[in-house]
Amino acid sequence: MNSKAAQVLHLSQLVRRLAVCLGKSIHLNTLNNESLTRMRELLEWCSEYANEIDPTCELEVLLHSFYGKE
Repeated sequence: MNSKAAQVLHLSQLVRRLAVCLGKSIHLNTLNNESLTRMRELLEWCSEYANEIDPTCELEVLLHSFYGKE
């Protein structure tokens, strides 16, 4: 479980980094209003997805997976 949790944590960090980079893109000003709205939706999805898979957001689940039922 340790290596899987580490892999998923790394993935969640990559998704967050992607969202930050997209949000700071110098090319955002070239998007029309509809595309900006879609970009905001994408950034929100990235944030939600990263939180969903991040094992540090569900510590009880992580502990249960690591130690099993006691």
